[in-house]
Amino acid sequence: ANGGYGSISLCFCGNNSGDSKFACGYIRDQSSYARPTVQMFTVNSSLAISQSHQGGVGTPAFMPNDGTAVCYHETEGRIVFVGRLDSNGRLCYSVATVDLTNTSAGSFGTFSSATNNLDNNGNSGRFSKLKGSNKMVYDPDTEQVIVFWDQTSAYDYMATPIKIVSGSVTVYNSTKVADSGSNRGSSVQYDESVNTFVFQWAETGSLKARAATVTSSGVFTFGTAVEVEAQTCTQNSLTSAQ
Repeated sequence: ANGGYGSISLCFCGNNSGDSKFACGYIRDQSSYARPTVQMFTVNSSLAISQSHQGGVGTPAFMPNDGTAVCYHETEGRIVFVGRLDSNGRLCYSVATVDLTNTSAGSFGTFSSATNNLDNNGNSGRFSKLKGSNKMVYDPDTEQVIVFWDQTSAYDYMATPIKIVSGSVTVYNSTKVADSGSNRGSSVQYDESVNTFVFQWAETGSLKARAATVTSSGVFTFGTAVEVEAQTCTQNSLTSAQ
């Protein structure tokens, strides 16, 4: 990509005829229009990377100094993009179908409105661009995308489930994962073998994590938070082999 891009996120979508498909979300024309954008990549068995298709998420300007998140909904075959709207400081989401068999133009369907509020209570929020990774993860057991984000008014870490059934999107109420994060970085991953999430976040003087499950209607059950590191940690990341 070119034209002053930033706030980059990445997700794996699937494999087609031996070629791996990835989606990259970012803010294009960062210094001027700051347009939310998703670009598809194909990686073949020789490790060669080719660009498949670029899809504009919408025309509203997004905040270029905050992060984005992109996640693939496997059951529905859709991309979910989340970023911070410039006009009101709220996290907003957009959804589009993606054709993993198409290696040229036309991979994406039309993205839904880029001004759909993620939080049902209208709280402002963001992803820290440089602190943390994996802000969204797909749960194939309940067929929901879970978004882990920073509420900027109280600096709480929040989790929001997005359910998509036959193209119909339902955003369930956000649930507080931890207090007073002070925007120090966060990550979330899902272990399919035990149907469990791990949320990880940084606080002043500590890096913490807690496990959770979620029902098909977006209700979380959390375990007890544990301390991963007794130091101030801003940049942190998390991954799962399952």
